Amino acid sequence: MPEISLTGPNPLVYPHLTTWGWQIALYLFLGGLVAGLMVLSGAMRLLGRAGWERVQLVSDIAAAPLLAVGLLALVLDLSKPFNFWRLFTTFQPRSAISWGSWILLVSLLLLGLRFLTRLPVAPSAPAPVPVAVRKGRRLAGLWQRLKSSVVGATLAVWRLLQWLGSLAERYHRPLAVVTVGLGICVGFYTGVLLSTMSARPLWNSAALAPLFLVSGLAAGSAFTCLFLPDHEHKQLAPLSLLLCGVELVLILAYAISLSFGLAGAQQAAGLLFGGRYGLLFWGVVVLVGLLVPATLEALTVRGRSAPQMLSRLPALLKLAGGVTLRFVIVAAGLLSAL
Repeated sequence: MPEISLTGPNPLVYPHLTTWGWQIALYLFLGGLVAGLMVLSGAMRLLGRAGWERVQLVSDIAAAPLLAVGLLALVLDLSKPFNFWRLFTTFQPRSAISWGSWILLVSLLLLGLRFLTRLPVAPSAPAPVPVAVRKGRRLAGLWQRLKSSVVGATLAVWRLLQWLGSLAERYHRPLAVVTVGLGICVGFYTGVLLSTMSARPLWNSAALAPLFLVSGLAAGSAFTCLFLPDHEHKQLAPLSLLLCGVELVLILAYAISLSFGLAGAQQAAGLLFGGRYGLLFWGVVVLVGLLVPATLEALTVRGRSAPQMLSRLPALLKLAGGVTLRFVIVAAGLLSAL
């Protein structure tokens, strides 16, 4: 599959890059969220901290399906979706997309192994149908035999998957190291995918990749908090608060790099920070998605309990801010040009 880079010198050549739709923004968000789950759960396994089993459970069950949905959105955005497999017939060391494709594939396989560790125990096979019944009712006997064959094959596949899950559980520490490394790569790649496009100055920033990585870690932490009891949520609040602070610093660095860059970058900064997307960026991403949940979690760290119905509000707000960040940057970047 050829990789094409658009390098139009002015808005008259490529005024609108319409080849990317909402699917890319959804993929960027889900990819970052899964990267956060991978790093968080892998780190918990390596540290061996007791009481964090639910964090690992949430990641094992949710990470693979979420990444699969993100990859499906990515494939649907292709002009010829059924040709996506061609990416895996070769490896181009100088291509960021080639690197990312293989990283995502290996990550999906690894998360699939972690998902298998949570499979319930396979039930026992049903008792065979009595011979008398088969002779008395030939059609019913054939149906019972077919059903028994299907059930037996299903149980055999189930036991094979269980064996793979037990194998992954046996080597959980080496897999945890690989999970953390792949999680960092996936989160970083979601920003590299945009920052390598020099024709779009809004995306062509060195601060975008670390911003998406940290935002993904914050989203993964927020998603996990939705399923934690209150006492574990409070223990995770300092980490969530730290990630919010780092993400805010990276957003400011991103804004400064655009505002004091070349003419194209300054025009892109005006489009994002003060134009049609300014309210979404500063109001939803920064205020609602970072400052408000950080304030609520800071109160939690200081020992002030929130009402039960508001205890999950910071996590929901951070997830809303994370998905808005991707949609705003993708949409505004399509309008920016050198």
